[in-house]
Amino acid sequence: MKSLLLTSLLAAVFVSGAALAGNHGEEGAKSEDGSERHGKHGKHGRHMGPGHRPRGEMVIKKIDENGDGQVDLEEYMNHHRERFAEMDLNGDNLVTSEEAREAGKAMREKHREAMKAARKAYKESKAADEATE
Repeated sequence: MKSLLLTSLLAAVFVSGAALAGNHGEEGAKSEDGSERHGKHGKHGRHMGPGHRPRGEMVIKKIDENGDGQVDLEEYMNHHRERFAEMDLNGDNLVTSEEAREAGKAMREKHREAMKAARKAYKESKAADEATE
């Protein structure tokens, strides 16, 4: 039963993610307000700056437990079990919409802090490079 619940939840997450993504990447796509979106790779193109890796590569690196450059089903399921556990705030092996909402807020805040630290490190590194020139 738990396996079925987990599989159903993961399927729902992937389907909703695809639905939310919509046509964001299509050339000439329009926003809900009618304004034009940027091309397939966004306003700034495919590369976003120093150290940027394609998303697929980052996902593989994050999930690949044995470092072989591939993700097998066990590694994939382990990763998603961890995500489920992070969302199951009261530990009852069920995720309510409230828990999902709260977990989403916590993950966004964690991401914001990580990005803030990365920007700070990049600026410091850039300043140090300029100082040595």
